[in-house]
Amino acid sequence: MKTKYFTVFIYLLPSLIFLGIFTYYPIFDAFRLSLYKADPFTRPPVFQWFQNYIDFFHNPTFWEVITNNIVFAVATIFPTMILALVFAILINEIKYKSFFTLSLFYPLLIPYAAAAMVWVFMYDPSLGPINKFLSIFGVPEIGWLGDRRYSLWAIIIMTIWKNVGYYMLIYLAGLQNIL
Repeated sequence: MKTKYFTVFIYLLPSLIFLGIFTYYPIFDAFRLSLYKADPFTRPPVFQWFQNYIDFFHNPTFWEVITNNIVFAVATIFPTMILALVFAILINEIKYKSFFTLSLFYPLLIPYAAAAMVWVFMYDPSLGPINKFLSIFGVPEIGWLGDRRYSLWAIIIMTIWKNVGYYMLIYLAGLQNIL
């Protein structure tokens, strides 16, 4: 029995070493370095305990970033799940399921960089189709990605568009198993 565990350990040893070197060591080393005040152009690093963390939490930019992340998570997750469920229910009831399933799933297959370029064009203040459509109703040109009021929401819309097909497929598979 002992040789069985030893054999298993020998087989696992290379991956454990790899995990330790490339995952755990960088995490612990980054934490160790975070306890120093370092200036790469002048003197050697000075150990200062947790002062970097105190400064970090007192920085208003940090709290703005945290707020943006919470807004992004809430405004992305819930609408994505709700839309995916609605689309799955609708697709489950129609005749051409595969066409609509593929149509909604397709954005997930597009790399984020390519999808971002498409949405940058769509959000363009002067040439983008979104502003062209809104101008029909008398809405002035909006700099979707250049204005702080709209940029987060523009990215949220793109993220929902990109991810709704994946969750729709999961819901659809569940619905077809149930019914």
